[in-house]
Amino acid sequence: MLSQTYEAEQKQLEVEAITLQQEIEVQERQIESILIAFRGKVKSITIIIAEILLMSVMQLKKGRYSVER
Repeated sequence: MLSQTYEAEQKQLEVEAITLQQEIEVQERQIESILIAFRGKVKSITIIIAEILLMSVMQLKKGRYSVER
């Protein structure tokens, strides 16, 4: 009787371990998707900042802005 209970518990634990592993894999894929999206946003923001800086430098060269010290 004790060995049947033990074996049943072991099988249940194996099923739970497999379920947890599958959940971990799903979460890892979700994290990877989030990181990819985040990298894309950072790249877009970096490009926008570079464009703003370039436009500012061009305007300074044209004399449209004055630099006060």
